[in-house]
Amino acid sequence: MALPRGRTPRCVGAAFGVVSWTLISSPLWASVLFPVHWTWAFLAFCVYWLCKSLSLAVYSLVAVRALAVWQRRDWATLGRQLARWRRLHHLVVFPTYREPIEVLEESLRYLCAQDFPLRRVGVLIAFEARDPDAREKARLLQRRFGPHFGQVAGCAASRRAWPTLCPGPSACWSKSSACRSSASS
Repeated sequence: MALPRGRTPRCVGAAFGVVSWTLISSPLWASVLFPVHWTWAFLAFCVYWLCKSLSLAVYSLVAVRALAVWQRRDWATLGRQLARWRRLHHLVVFPTYREPIEVLEESLRYLCAQDFPLRRVGVLIAFEARDPDAREKARLLQRRFGPHFGQVAGCAASRRAWPTLCPGPSACWSKSSACRSSASS
């Protein structure tokens, strides 16, 4: 018998509920009906989570130490040793969809506080075209922060490019678009 197309049969949907509730309620009934098996299963589960917790702790320590090593490096001095240091520019992309203007302003203020030459920093605020306030936010941010950076640009990814996708592809589209226009100029 063929299953109906486009709909999940009721028995398959009910099976997920039965399996879930069986596992959730197993400490109550399995410890009474199968005490030895339940004890071994519970012990195996505890050992599994102990191993997972220990590996998380070890990897966290490794990551924190690596981060500390990288933070102690003098990146500005290393950058100045590059042959084309004066031609090095950064593009900072802020992907946003209905983000409050205050949040974007705060992010840009923190970016202004860095010690890299701000004239060599470009800011690209990647809006979604379906954001109703995108144009106004872009104009406001360009007016307020344009004098601080080499360039502040706002662009909106068109809904036509991705009609079925959720909000979010603007960052990738905007970065690709900015890289293409930068390479051509």
